[in-house]
Amino acid sequence: MHIDHNVIAAMNVDDKKYQRKSKTLRLLHEAAAKLVAKEDPWGKRNIPAIPAERIIRHLYHPETGQWTEDETIVKVETEPFTHGAMRFCYRMKTGATSKVGHKSSLSQARMGKGL
Repeated sequence: MHIDHNVIAAMNVDDKKYQRKSKTLRLLHEAAAKLVAKEDPWGKRNIPAIPAERIIRHLYHPETGQWTEDETIVKVETEPFTHGAMRFCYRMKTGATSKVGHKSSLSQARMGKGL
């Protein structure tokens, strides 16, 4: 009986690929299950009742030392969650960058500071 070692090597490579893919899928499934089970930190807040505001966001890019601006939509809570001697901190949800033809969805949680 002749054993083709190239076929056996190819089978081992395929088995390793399957094991990696299987492990990746298992980890993704576990991560998704944890996210679903986790309580939404914004769930207790009445986000739809907060009026949306169009703002100009200023972004600093440290790799180039440049500032850029873009327009976006935010919802800012009216009551600060904490404050310091010279500022107040508000919970804020930001939306997608506002561009012509693009719909904005409020998805990212942020903190805004009022000076």
